[in-house]
Amino acid sequence: MQKNLLKELFEKPQRETAGADISSRFDYQRNWAFCEMLRRHMVNADYLVAFEFHDDTVFLSPGAAPTNAEFFQVKTSKSANARKLADLTARPRKSNSILGKMFLNFSGICSVHYVQVILVSNVAFEFSDKAISAKDLSSKYRDQITARLTFASMSSLPATTKLSTGKLGPMRSAATCPGPCLHSILPSFTQWQSLIRQLLAPWYSILLFSRNRTRTT
Repeated sequence: MQKNLLKELFEKPQRETAGADISSRFDYQRNWAFCEMLRRHMVNADYLVAFEFHDDTVFLSPGAAPTNAEFFQVKTSKSANARKLADLTARPRKSNSILGKMFLNFSGICSVHYVQVILVSNVAFEFSDKAISAKDLSSKYRDQITARLTFASMSSLPATTKLSTGKLGPMRSAATCPGPCLHSILPSFTQWQSLIRQLLAPWYSILLFSRNRTRTT
């Protein structure tokens, strides 16, 4: 019997439960996720989003009964230098690597569900300056990743692995990085206001409820 994807995710122990401990990195993750939500909202995508749940950001679809999961790991750097593959496969103190941790998202989830893992970087990769799927990597880099996959209990590079640049610039611009994103995807300020209200309405309602409850106690 096919299991519900949401039920499987709640039953599966989380790899990490601690949130970002550096504010600038957390700000970048938040800004990137918010821009991604806006992109999806503009095309009327049916989705759920979770933060610090199995990964930095998780998008599930469709919203009512998800069967697709996209796990996003967001990595930032103050330097504009291209990110090396060695940094993604390194295992400090024999722990798991960045890619190894991402690949753990494939385990514990029924194979009938579509699972994709995406590594987002605020700088380009040494092997690509734009989004690229694992299957499109040159054999040189693909073989290097595969050689280190045994630690993640995998024998081949998952085809649904994607590496992407965040398009928000260096991390030092985290405070203003939503600007380029918003200007590029929103046709008018009026529409921007409407989208913001729709996205933030649930949180605003919770805040008002919390404040009113505090005042009456």
